[in-house]
Amino acid sequence: MDEQTKGNILVIGNSGVGKSTLINAVLGEKAAYTAWGGDMGTYELHRYEGKNLPFDLIDTIGFSPENERKTIKEIRSWLKKEYMGKTVSDGINVVWFCVDGTSGKLFANTLECFAKSVSDWKSIPVIIVITKSYSVPDREQNIRMIHDILSRQKKLKLNVQKVIPVVSEPFFITESTFAPAEGITELIEYTNALMPEGKKAASEDIGRHIRKKRSMQAQALVGGYVAAAVAVAAVPIPFPDHFLLIPLETAMINGIANHYGVKKNSGYEQALKYLLELGAVTAAAKAALEALKAVPGLTLGAVTINAIVAGSIVAGLGEACIGIFELVSKGEKTLEDSNFGWIKDMVEQNISVKKILQIAEKINITKKKGNKDIADEINSEFQ
Repeated sequence: MDEQTKGNILVIGNSGVGKSTLINAVLGEKAAYTAWGGDMGTYELHRYEGKNLPFDLIDTIGFSPENERKTIKEIRSWLKKEYMGKTVSDGINVVWFCVDGTSGKLFANTLECFAKSVSDWKSIPVIIVITKSYSVPDREQNIRMIHDILSRQKKLKLNVQKVIPVVSEPFFITESTFAPAEGITELIEYTNALMPEGKKAASEDIGRHIRKKRSMQAQALVGGYVAAAVAVAAVPIPFPDHFLLIPLETAMINGIANHYGVKKNSGYEQALKYLLELGAVTAAAKAALEALKAVPGLTLGAVTINAIVAGSIVAGLGEACIGIFELVSKGEKTLEDSNFGWIKDMVEQNISVKKILQIAEKINITKKKGNKDIADEINSEFQ
């Protein structure tokens, strides 16, 4: 089996539900440790190679009342470290959410723990595996119970594709009466059938994670320029004539473009010029300053107001550029033509006099007027 074509199956559920026993049954060997009477011995996440299977299996720490938060955090951290942000061929392709068939219950809290653990993999298909399904009549009841609770927990938006009851190993009632192992072949076959959908979903989820991470890094870059803009503008000079922001804005725009891999061609140079015209020291700044003068009870001095307006406009321009260059990097927009109406729309959505007024009013209430406080308030409002 070509390792690059193999999928990854996440096996998750409560402690003692039978995850490790299920993994051993699927692998056909005693690979995962199981404690006597169940799989209470899974203390850390572990990846098992499916040597003769089209996928590998990831065994997880089971949920229990005393360690729910810790377990959720460890599962999410491990998955991010192992799979997120690598390549679109990596990732979790199918999830087996294991439910104990002997309990006859699936608590909403367990479902919520599961949803939180896989929240970074929203698109991945889920198979709910009813383990220890020894009683045929109970299987039908358990399937109905699961569908019922899913219908009442639609807000979790779990991509459940099928419910499959299994018996991972023969369960002896007497020496001659036992429930045979079953359901494993169906689980493997159905999982394999879901693999193309699962790989596409993994690609989407990893792409979303990469975009989110890239956006956060770009926002951190903008945050630095906002702080610089606040410091530059916090001087007793009339802000509309304060052209010292232009070099800051130019460096910020170039930095964001580099971050998204945007080519510096003639189209980019035109866009840069247009962005600078839309940005700092023109109509937006004057409109904000006039609006601030009309706010009743505003006791901020001219220096503080200069800093708020300058930082807010740089922040808005930066957020607009993040959106603009992300669209360009994805091939959804181009800078090759001079029709920049969409760029104007994005800048105007982010450079808002209303938002500048909100920031000024918050600072007026908190009375925190230091440059760092002003920059922090602006960044928190825009990001």
